[in-house]
Amino acid sequence: MSITITQIAKLAGVSRGTVDRVIHQRGRVAPEVEKRIRDIMDEIEKGNPFFQLIHSGMKEAISQFRDYPISVDFRHINCVDEEEYLKVLDELESKVNALIIAGLQTKRIVEKVNQIAKKFLL
Repeated sequence: MSITITQIAKLAGVSRGTVDRVIHQRGRVAPEVEKRIRDIMDEIEKGNPFFQLIHSGMKEAISQFRDYPISVDFRHINCVDEEEYLKVLDELESKVNALIIAGLQTKRIVEKVNQIAKKFLL
């Protein structure tokens, strides 16, 4: 089940335009309102059966490698926070040999992922 901007707006007590500005990081939203919207979206994502299925599948795959010298780091990143996403990618950049990512795809995130990927193509 997916949720619409209209439904998020209703839960947050704001307009659809305000939710849209938060999602696309267009500013002009009070910090406390933005936090309320992001918190609602984060809870929706965590409760989404699709993401729960992905999460449980990844945990199962990770458990199959426990006897091997392989380190797997599974992180949940707030789907609408570009800065948090970039921060995690920066932390992981020198530590990873592979990435599996889903979610927010802004120009800056795509550029960062491409930068990391170039290490594997050389």
